[in-house]
Amino acid sequence: MPNSQNTVVLTGESLSIDQLVRIARDPAVKVSIAPAAMEKVRVSRRQIEKIVEQYHADLNDPNSQTQHVYGVTTGFGEFKNEPVPPQQLVQLQQNILISHSAGAGDNANELDPANYFSAEIVRATLVLRLNTLIKGFSGVREELVNCIATMINRGIIPLVPTRGSVGSSGDLCPLAHLFVVLLGHGKFYCVENAKSGMGFQLMSNQLQNASELHAALGFAPVAPSYKEGLGLTNGATFSAAMLALAVHDSEQLANIADLATAMTLEAICGRTRAFDELIHIARNMTGQQQSAANIRAMLAGSDLTDRAKALQD
Repeated sequence: MPNSQNTVVLTGESLSIDQLVRIARDPAVKVSIAPAAMEKVRVSRRQIEKIVEQYHADLNDPNSQTQHVYGVTTGFGEFKNEPVPPQQLVQLQQNILISHSAGAGDNANELDPANYFSAEIVRATLVLRLNTLIKGFSGVREELVNCIATMINRGIIPLVPTRGSVGSSGDLCPLAHLFVVLLGHGKFYCVENAKSGMGFQLMSNQLQNASELHAALGFAPVAPSYKEGLGLTNGATFSAAMLALAVHDSEQLANIADLATAMTLEAICGRTRAFDELIHIARNMTGQQQSAANIRAMLAGSDLTDRAKALQD
């Protein structure tokens, strides 16, 4: 399915690093969800609802042997064998967000940007979590998926402290902060465009309490139900977001370094023998071979000034 210039269609399978970076760094870029992916979400959700229905039926039948499903009818971690009363199944999912949103920053200043993940990291994380959920394995509702997509498209940035995750079972603490706003806890701000919105400077007068999230969304936030608290928090998504942004920037820096080398050689009428392909094949280092080939192509190709401008853009 083709992507328009300002919309990236998420399928759960095709998201690239370049697309992720575009969405993360430019709030003008929106997301939509492929119909086939949304159907997978519906099918997966029906399975969870059947499990819950069967759980209720088994508990009401003294002759039935109750089958438990981790994180749906039981607790989490050490409490994996502890059954949860049917009337508390929804509260269980909401409690995991509340209990794990216990992160901290470097200091006690609520408005110090060093205490929170940047807008681009938060947006990248929202996109990656959404892309994971629409694969159809998490058992979340279509309404929750649409709610997260709306958060992205309306530039909603929950405040997420930088410290608290140990990586075990995923970035539980920051992901809990990311989505606990759906329950009316925490704070958020909005970014509208790449020119004025991605900085932290506007936050001091734009911070909003999570209780006001309905106005930013245009509808009531979707509070997690069966399985959804687990689906929102179980993943190393902040780590993946930061790594994706770093990989993209590293590749850009490597290209800039190659371009600078090529421009320098041209400016000083330097020798290009050092970049002969056979030399770098002998060294047998893939990255070195690619860099040398890149420099040769730049020297032999179009005007280097045009290439420099393209990289800058």
